[in-house]
Amino acid sequence: MRRIGDIPKNLLVVDKDSSPLREAVRTAIEGADAELKFEWAGDLSSAVERLRHHGVDVVLMGLDLPDAYGVAAFEKLQVLSTDIPVVVAAGPGEEGVAAKCVALGAQDSVSIDDVTAAVLPRVLRYAAERHRLLGALCDLAAVDELTELYSRKGLIDLGQQTLRTARRMAKDVLMIHLDIDGLTGINHSLGHDCGDEVLLATASVLMDVFRSTDLVARVGPDEFAVLAMDAGPSNGPSLLGRFMDAVADLESKRLAPC
Repeated sequence: MRRIGDIPKNLLVVDKDSSPLREAVRTAIEGADAELKFEWAGDLSSAVERLRHHGVDVVLMGLDLPDAYGVAAFEKLQVLSTDIPVVVAAGPGEEGVAAKCVALGAQDSVSIDDVTAAVLPRVLRYAAERHRLLGALCDLAAVDELTELYSRKGLIDLGQQTLRTARRMAKDVLMIHLDIDGLTGINHSLGHDCGDEVLLATASVLMDVFRSTDLVARVGPDEFAVLAMDAGPSNGPSLLGRFMDAVADLESKRLAPC
């Protein structure tokens, strides 16, 4: 993990060849008192291909690309760069578009005229730190403390990304919701420690039954949900059948929860 204040070292600049952003970045980095490597991607497709591999710490993207423009360009790039901070560079008249990108998740925006040796390293450093802090906060809120499954918030946040990916790839997505009958009675009669063991056993069965690519979450005190990618209504009975078989197997072994 980088220390607070460190400047990210590997920059990917995404913009068309004729853009003034390229020369501004080159001049800024040559004059900056910082170790900063950079590489170019001349369009969105090239950037997406580059981000499929490791080695990029931060992205600086122009908004007028040969194969995409503005908010649409940022959203497409963001799908593959959720772990990488993105800063958008606004040309004349693009400030409003840049602000929309920030509202949608870009870590910062900067005017191309402000891409200088004095400003660029600071912008990249702040963007990287902001991204790190937000990620840490989201990780805490997105995980259920007891079961270590995703929380309701985690399911919503990651589920939205899953649904966008499914629409883009024309794939089905199946949502399964279930709750534990009688958990309140267990808590009242046997104690909350016993109720927690029931929840943990349920979480364990869910993780064993469903794929690692499925989103499994605890969405309420006694409620769980699964978002399964590339699965449709016809898969529902078999998936539920596997779950019930696993529960029956657990009961047959008389693994008492407490």
